[in-house]
Amino acid sequence: MKYTTIWVIWNLIFANFLPDVLPPNIFRFFITMWMPAISAIIFLRAEKVPLKEGINWGIGSKKTYLLAILVPFLSAGLTVLIGLISRKLSFNSSHSVNIVSVTLTLIIWIFSSLGEEIGWRGYLHNHLRKYKHAPLYIGIIWGLWHMQGLIQSHAEIQSIAVFIILTILVSYFLSWLINSGGNMLACGLFHGVWNFLRLKILFGNPEHANDGYFISSSPSLTEMEGLYGTISFTLLAIPFIYLWYKKGPSKPESPSEKSAQ
Repeated sequence: MKYTTIWVIWNLIFANFLPDVLPPNIFRFFITMWMPAISAIIFLRAEKVPLKEGINWGIGSKKTYLLAILVPFLSAGLTVLIGLISRKLSFNSSHSVNIVSVTLTLIIWIFSSLGEEIGWRGYLHNHLRKYKHAPLYIGIIWGLWHMQGLIQSHAEIQSIAVFIILTILVSYFLSWLINSGGNMLACGLFHGVWNFLRLKILFGNPEHANDGYFISSSPSLTEMEGLYGTISFTLLAIPFIYLWYKKGPSKPESPSEKSAQ
């Protein structure tokens, strides 16, 4: 647990702020997203654990990739449905699609999200996987890691609370996913598709003057990472939370335990 605790502190306090010394551009974006992976690689070298084993790298089960794509789309669809029913969302008739831009954005989001997942669902999951409430712990840490960005975007307290609840729920799904498939590539795919749908397709990214298919009169409600999104994902997460606790955490030795023998 010594390395795990230091790794968490490093990511929450130091690694999360280091990219801020760089000018705001795509390079800083990638560095920020890949800091969990970079620190995981450094710590695995210190622990003398093989990299592939230490980050759950592998092809894994095909069903995990299907779920990694399907679940974000289902969550997005439910979120939009609630938004339309509540009349907080309306169609954006002026929105147009550029296939090249959409494809490039999807690739960028999957690649950048992979950097996070190497840390959370690779290194950290491996070290906590034998604990019953591992997804809860990882979800809280994952949510706190985003705290700097939430504060910088002037998010309200209730929005921050909703976001952390969402990261916990998503963490249960991804922990179940990696235990079922044995790799974190599917987790990176899920994360990338999620961000792609949220920031490119549905609501766009106002900070970069990008629009989406819908216009919201209350983003804190209608966002996939807002209240409606959290309600939607709760419905989807319930069976995976049940399966996690029914089956229990995975019991195989962690990479660090294997290397110690």
